[in-house]
Amino acid sequence: MPKTPQTIERWKLELIRARALRRGLRDGELDDAQQEIAIEVMAFSFRPERSNGATEVTAVTAVIDRRLAMIRRRQRRYRQRFEVHDHALMPSGTGKELAEPATDARFDLLTDIRAILAGLLPEDRELCLRLADGMSIDAIAGQLGCGWHTVRRRIDRLRAEFERQGFDGRDR
Repeated sequence: MPKTPQTIERWKLELIRARALRRGLRDGELDDAQQEIAIEVMAFSFRPERSNGATEVTAVTAVIDRRLAMIRRRQRRYRQRFEVHDHALMPSGTGKELAEPATDARFDLLTDIRAILAGLLPEDRELCLRLADGMSIDAIAGQLGCGWHTVRRRIDRLRAEFERQGFDGRDR
């Protein structure tokens, strides 16, 4: 196992900050993102012989951008989880209220999802959790040590299982 350095060069920290600001992260999000990305940058080892002519700056930028994309995707999915609840809290007459009370719809939705998850294999439940955490298919494939095609097939199989159980997620 390669030894990871205990410090990170200043230029890398500045690059992380610049890329994060460019991607639209605000001050409140910046510190957490910098810590998360710095850990990955410290674990990354640049090998010129495997770089296809890229410089270390280019390679580190790619690592940073990939992690930033994952962070933004995770934030977007987190916000989407609460959209149904937020719309249900809008005052009457706005035209955006749900047909049924939010608590009943949310409870029914959670009950349906829990019932389906309970019938899945443990590795399929783990895949669902990783997706819910905002991980990309490539990141999941890397953690599982398989190709992204394998992860995609498993996701398609899970989607079919959810639909077979009568849940497609769009009508709720």
